[in-house]
Amino acid sequence: MNKINLIQFIKENHESLLMVLDLIPNPIFIKDVNGRYLSCNVSFEKFCGLTRQELINKSVHDLWESSQADVFFAKDQALFDNPGLQVYETNFTNPEGMEYIFQYHKVTFDDADKKIAGLLGIIFDITEMKQLEQSLSKLSQIDELTQIYNRRAGFEQMNRVLEDSIRKNRVFSIALIDIDHFKQINDIYGHATGDSILKIIATDLDNLLRGSEIFFRHGGEEFIVCMPETTLNEAKVIAERLRIRVASEKVISSTGESLDVTLSLGISVFPEHGTHLEQLIHASDEAMYEAKKSGRNCVKVASKVN
Repeated sequence: MNKINLIQFIKENHESLLMVLDLIPNPIFIKDVNGRYLSCNVSFEKFCGLTRQELINKSVHDLWESSQADVFFAKDQALFDNPGLQVYETNFTNPEGMEYIFQYHKVTFDDADKKIAGLLGIIFDITEMKQLEQSLSKLSQIDELTQIYNRRAGFEQMNRVLEDSIRKNRVFSIALIDIDHFKQINDIYGHATGDSILKIIATDLDNLLRGSEIFFRHGGEEFIVCMPETTLNEAKVIAERLRIRVASEKVISSTGESLDVTLSLGISVFPEHGTHLEQLIHASDEAMYEAKKSGRNCVKVASKVN
Protein backbone atom coordinates (compact mmCIF):
# COMPACT_ATOMS: atom_id res chain seq x y z
CA MET A 1 0.00 0.00 0.00
CA ASN A 2 1.63 3.25 -1.15
CA LYS A 3 0.96 6.65 0.38
CA ILE A 4 -2.83 6.73 0.16
CA ASN A 5 -5.50 8.84 1.72
CA LEU A 6 -5.15 7.41 5.22
CA ILE A 7 -8.14 9.35 6.50
CA GLN A 8 -10.31 7.65 3.90
CA PHE A 9 -8.73 4.31 4.76
CA ILE A 10 -9.48 4.86 8.45
CA LYS A 11 -13.10 5.67 7.70
CA GLU A 12 -13.56 2.69 5.38
CA ASN A 13 -11.73 0.18 7.59
CA HIS A 14 -12.24 1.70 11.01
CA GLU A 15 -13.48 -1.39 12.84
CA SER A 16 -10.81 -3.68 11.38
CA LEU A 17 -8.10 -1.12 12.09
CA LEU A 18 -9.23 -0.73 15.70
CA MET A 19 -9.12 -4.51 16.22
CA VAL A 20 -5.46 -4.47 15.23
CA LEU A 21 -4.58 -1.31 17.20
CA ASP A 22 -6.33 -2.59 20.33
CA LEU A 23 -4.00 -5.59 20.39
CA ILE A 24 -1.03 -3.24 20.89
CA PRO A 25 -0.42 -2.46 24.59
CA ASN A 26 1.10 0.97 23.92
CA PRO A 27 -1.16 4.03 23.53
CA ILE A 28 -1.65 4.83 19.83
CA PHE A 29 -3.39 7.90 18.40
CA ILE A 30 -4.17 9.42 15.02
CA LYS A 31 -4.52 13.18 14.42
CA ASP A 32 -5.42 15.32 11.44
CA VAL A 33 -3.21 18.15 10.17
CA ASN A 34 -4.94 20.57 12.54
CA GLY A 35 -3.96 18.47 15.54
CA ARG A 36 -7.44 17.09 16.15
CA TYR A 37 -7.77 13.48 17.21
CA LEU A 38 -9.27 11.14 14.61
CA SER A 39 -9.00 7.85 16.48
CA CYS A 40 -7.00 5.86 19.03
CA ASN A 41 -6.67 2.41 20.53
CA VAL A 42 -7.94 1.13 23.89
CA SER A 43 -4.59 1.83 25.56
CA PHE A 44 -4.82 5.49 24.60
CA GLU A 45 -8.38 5.62 25.97
CA LYS A 46 -7.01 4.49 29.33
CA PHE A 47 -4.09 6.88 28.98
CA CYS A 48 -6.25 10.00 28.49
CA GLY A 49 -9.36 8.88 30.35
CA LEU A 50 -11.72 9.37 27.40
CA THR A 51 -13.47 6.99 25.03
CA ARG A 52 -12.69 7.08 21.34
CA GLN A 53 -15.99 8.78 20.65
CA GLU A 54 -15.28 11.46 23.27
CA LEU A 55 -11.78 11.97 21.92
CA ILE A 56 -12.65 12.64 18.27
CA ASN A 57 -12.11 16.27 17.19
CA LYS A 58 -10.48 17.23 20.48
CA SER A 59 -6.99 18.75 20.64
CA VAL A 60 -4.20 18.33 23.17
CA HIS A 61 -5.38 21.53 24.88
CA ASP A 62 -8.72 19.84 25.54
CA LEU A 63 -6.99 16.90 27.22
CA TRP A 64 -3.92 18.05 29.09
CA GLU A 65 -2.77 20.75 31.46
CA SER A 66 -1.71 23.90 29.57
CA SER A 67 2.09 23.65 29.92
CA GLN A 68 2.12 19.99 28.83
CA ALA A 69 -0.36 20.62 26.03
CA ASP A 70 1.85 23.42 24.72
CA VAL A 71 4.77 21.00 24.44
CA PHE A 72 2.70 18.39 22.59
CA PHE A 73 1.22 21.01 20.25
CA ALA A 74 4.63 22.51 19.45
CA LYS A 75 6.04 19.06 18.68
CA ASP A 76 3.11 18.30 16.36
CA GLN A 77 3.62 21.56 14.49
CA ALA A 78 7.35 20.89 14.16
CA LEU A 79 6.56 17.51 12.62
CA PHE A 80 4.05 18.99 10.17
CA ASP A 81 6.67 21.61 9.20
CA ASN A 82 9.25 18.84 8.64
CA PRO A 83 7.24 15.76 7.63
CA GLY A 84 8.51 12.26 8.26
CA LEU A 85 9.44 10.51 11.50
CA GLN A 86 9.71 12.26 14.86
CA VAL A 87 11.05 10.70 18.06
CA TYR A 88 11.37 12.61 21.33
CA GLU A 89 11.18 12.19 25.09
CA THR A 90 9.18 14.32 27.51
CA ASN A 91 8.26 14.41 31.17
CA PHE A 92 4.60 13.92 31.96
CA THR A 93 2.60 14.39 35.15
CA ASN A 94 -0.79 12.69 35.33
CA PRO A 95 -3.81 14.20 37.16
CA GLU A 96 -2.87 12.24 40.31
CA GLY A 97 0.55 13.93 40.36
CA MET A 98 2.57 10.86 39.33
CA GLU A 99 5.55 11.69 37.13
CA TYR A 100 6.53 9.71 34.04
CA ILE A 101 8.98 9.91 31.18
CA PHE A 102 7.46 9.09 27.80
CA GLN A 103 9.03 8.53 24.42
CA TYR A 104 6.88 9.53 21.45
CA HIS A 105 7.27 8.05 17.97
CA LYS A 106 5.21 9.93 15.39
CA VAL A 107 5.04 9.82 11.60
CA THR A 108 3.11 11.97 9.14
CA PHE A 109 0.83 10.64 6.41
CA ASP A 110 -0.43 12.20 3.17
CA ASP A 111 -3.81 12.54 1.55
CA ALA A 112 -4.62 11.48 -2.02
CA ASP A 113 -3.10 14.73 -3.33
CA LYS A 114 0.23 14.03 -1.58
CA LYS A 115 -0.40 16.77 0.97
CA ILE A 116 0.24 16.27 4.68
CA ALA A 117 -3.04 15.10 6.18
CA GLY A 118 -2.12 14.12 9.73
CA LEU A 119 0.06 11.98 11.94
CA LEU A 120 0.11 8.59 13.60
CA GLY A 121 1.71 8.33 17.04
CA ILE A 122 2.66 5.71 19.61
CA ILE A 123 3.74 6.30 23.21
CA PHE A 124 6.35 4.27 25.13
CA ASP A 125 6.59 4.55 28.91
CA ILE A 126 10.37 4.66 29.53
CA THR A 127 10.17 5.81 33.17
CA GLU A 128 11.61 2.60 34.65
CA MET A 129 14.31 2.41 31.98
CA LYS A 130 15.39 6.00 32.70
CA GLN A 131 15.37 5.39 36.43
CA LEU A 132 17.54 2.30 35.90
CA GLU A 133 19.92 4.30 33.70
CA GLN A 134 20.19 6.97 36.38
CA SER A 135 20.81 4.35 39.07
CA LEU A 136 23.51 2.67 37.00
CA SER A 137 25.09 6.02 36.21
CA LYS A 138 25.16 6.88 39.91
CA LEU A 139 26.64 3.48 40.78
CA SER A 140 29.41 4.03 38.23
CA GLN A 141 30.34 7.27 40.03
CA ILE A 142 30.19 6.06 43.63
CA ASP A 143 32.82 4.25 45.64
CA GLU A 144 31.06 1.12 46.87
CA LEU A 145 32.56 1.13 50.36
CA THR A 146 32.39 4.80 51.35
CA GLN A 147 29.40 5.84 49.19
CA ILE A 148 31.16 9.03 48.04
CA TYR A 149 32.54 9.85 44.59
CA ASN A 150 35.07 7.37 43.22
CA ARG A 151 38.31 8.39 41.53
CA ARG A 152 36.89 8.63 38.00
CA ALA A 153 33.90 10.74 39.01
CA GLY A 154 36.07 12.90 41.27
CA PHE A 155 38.47 13.73 38.47
CA GLU A 156 35.57 14.57 36.16
CA GLN A 157 34.29 17.04 38.75
CA MET A 158 37.76 18.53 39.33
CA ASN A 159 38.26 19.04 35.61
CA ARG A 160 35.08 21.11 35.57
CA VAL A 161 36.39 23.19 38.48
CA LEU A 162 39.70 23.69 36.66
CA GLU A 163 37.98 24.82 33.46
CA ASP A 164 35.71 27.16 35.40
CA SER A 165 38.64 28.62 37.36
CA ILE A 166 40.63 29.26 34.18
CA ARG A 167 37.64 30.94 32.54
CA LYS A 168 36.87 33.15 35.56
CA ASN A 169 40.50 33.64 36.63
CA ARG A 170 39.72 32.29 40.12
CA VAL A 171 41.78 30.26 42.56
CA PHE A 172 40.89 26.82 43.89
CA SER A 173 42.65 24.51 46.33
CA ILE A 174 43.26 20.79 46.57
CA ALA A 175 43.88 18.77 49.73
CA LEU A 176 45.33 15.26 49.52
CA ILE A 177 44.48 13.24 52.62
CA ASP A 178 46.20 10.07 53.80
CA ILE A 179 45.29 7.97 56.84
CA ASP A 180 48.31 7.53 59.09
CA HIS A 181 49.54 3.96 59.70
CA PHE A 182 46.61 2.54 57.73
CA LYS A 183 48.47 -0.55 56.50
CA GLN A 184 49.52 -1.32 60.06
CA ILE A 185 45.93 -0.97 61.25
CA ASN A 186 44.75 -3.38 58.56
CA ASP A 187 47.51 -5.87 59.37
CA ILE A 188 46.85 -5.84 63.12
CA TYR A 189 43.08 -5.39 63.36
CA GLY A 190 41.87 -6.66 59.98
CA HIS A 191 40.26 -5.11 56.94
CA ALA A 192 36.88 -4.77 58.66
CA THR A 193 38.42 -2.20 61.00
CA GLY A 194 40.13 -0.48 58.09
CA ASP A 195 36.86 -0.33 56.18
CA SER A 196 35.13 1.16 59.21
CA ILE A 197 37.76 3.92 59.41
CA LEU A 198 37.36 4.74 55.70
CA LYS A 199 33.60 5.08 56.20
CA ILE A 200 34.08 7.32 59.25
CA ILE A 201 36.35 9.69 57.32
CA ALA A 202 33.93 9.78 54.37
CA THR A 203 31.14 10.69 56.81
CA ASP A 204 33.27 13.40 58.43
CA LEU A 205 34.02 14.87 55.00
CA ASP A 206 30.34 14.89 54.17
CA ASN A 207 29.42 16.56 57.46
CA LEU A 208 32.20 19.16 57.58
CA LEU A 209 32.44 20.38 54.02
CA ARG A 210 30.23 22.93 52.31
CA GLY A 211 28.09 22.03 49.33
CA SER A 212 30.58 23.57 46.88
CA GLU A 213 33.50 21.28 47.80
CA ILE A 214 34.14 18.07 45.90
CA PHE A 215 35.54 15.11 47.80
CA PHE A 216 36.23 11.57 46.72
CA ARG A 217 38.18 8.44 47.48
CA HIS A 218 41.41 8.65 45.51
CA GLY A 219 42.29 5.04 46.21
CA GLY A 220 43.34 2.87 49.12
CA GLU A 221 43.52 5.10 52.20
CA GLU A 222 43.72 8.38 50.27
CA PHE A 223 41.02 11.00 49.75
CA ILE A 224 41.05 14.25 47.78
CA VAL A 225 39.11 17.41 48.55
CA CYS A 226 38.75 20.03 45.81
CA MET A 227 37.70 23.46 47.10
CA PRO A 228 36.49 25.89 44.39
CA GLU A 229 37.23 29.60 44.86
CA THR A 230 39.17 28.79 48.04
CA THR A 231 42.48 30.45 48.89
CA LEU A 232 45.42 28.65 50.44
CA ASN A 233 44.72 30.08 53.90
CA GLU A 234 41.04 29.15 53.67
CA ALA A 235 42.00 25.63 52.57
CA LYS A 236 44.36 25.28 55.54
CA VAL A 237 41.51 26.15 57.92
CA ILE A 238 39.24 23.55 56.31
CA ALA A 239 41.98 20.89 56.34
CA GLU A 240 42.84 21.60 59.95
CA ARG A 241 39.19 21.33 60.93
CA LEU A 242 39.01 17.89 59.29
CA ARG A 243 42.26 16.76 60.91
CA ILE A 244 41.00 17.69 64.37
CA ARG A 245 37.62 16.08 63.76
CA VAL A 246 39.10 12.73 62.74
CA ALA A 247 41.66 12.77 65.57
CA SER A 248 38.80 13.18 68.07
CA GLU A 249 36.80 10.24 66.67
CA LYS A 250 36.36 7.24 68.97
CA VAL A 251 37.20 4.31 66.72
CA ILE A 252 36.72 0.80 68.08
CA SER A 253 38.57 -2.04 66.35
CA SER A 254 37.06 -5.39 65.47
CA THR A 255 38.71 -6.75 68.64
CA GLY A 256 37.08 -4.08 70.82
CA GLU A 257 40.19 -1.91 71.28
CA SER A 258 40.03 1.88 71.10
CA LEU A 259 42.17 3.28 68.26
CA ASP A 260 43.64 6.71 67.62
CA VAL A 261 43.20 7.58 63.94
CA THR A 262 45.01 10.57 62.46
CA LEU A 263 45.50 12.14 59.06
CA SER A 264 48.36 13.68 57.11
CA LEU A 265 47.20 16.34 54.67
CA GLY A 266 48.95 18.19 51.84
CA ILE A 267 47.52 21.30 50.19
CA SER A 268 48.14 23.00 46.85
CA VAL A 269 46.43 25.94 45.16
CA PHE A 270 45.73 26.85 41.55
CA PRO A 271 47.55 28.48 39.83
CA GLU A 272 50.40 28.98 42.30
CA HIS A 273 51.33 25.30 42.46
CA GLY A 274 50.30 24.29 38.95
CA THR A 275 47.90 24.92 36.10
CA HIS A 276 47.07 21.24 35.46
CA LEU A 277 45.46 18.74 37.82
CA GLU A 278 48.46 16.44 37.60
CA GLN A 279 50.74 19.26 38.78
CA LEU A 280 48.43 20.23 41.62
CA ILE A 281 47.95 16.67 42.84
CA HIS A 282 51.70 16.04 42.63
CA ALA A 283 52.32 19.20 44.69
CA SER A 284 49.70 18.13 47.27
CA ASP A 285 51.23 14.65 47.37
CA GLU A 286 54.70 16.05 48.13
CA ALA A 287 53.22 18.27 50.85
CA MET A 288 51.42 15.27 52.34
CA TYR A 289 54.71 13.35 52.54
CA GLU A 290 56.25 16.35 54.29
CA ALA A 291 53.44 16.00 56.82
CA LYS A 292 54.40 12.34 57.26
CA LYS A 293 58.06 13.27 57.80
CA SER A 294 57.03 15.88 60.35
CA GLY A 295 55.43 13.30 62.59
CA ARG A 296 52.05 12.84 60.91
CA ASN A 297 48.72 14.21 62.15
CA CYS A 298 49.36 17.61 60.58
CA VAL A 299 48.70 19.81 57.52
CA LYS A 300 51.45 20.95 55.14
CA VAL A 301 51.37 23.31 52.17
CA ALA A 302 53.11 22.59 48.88
CA SER A 303 56.32 24.42 48.02
CA LYS A 304 56.08 27.29 45.59
CA VAL A 305 56.74 26.44 41.95
CA ASN A 306 59.83 28.17 40.64
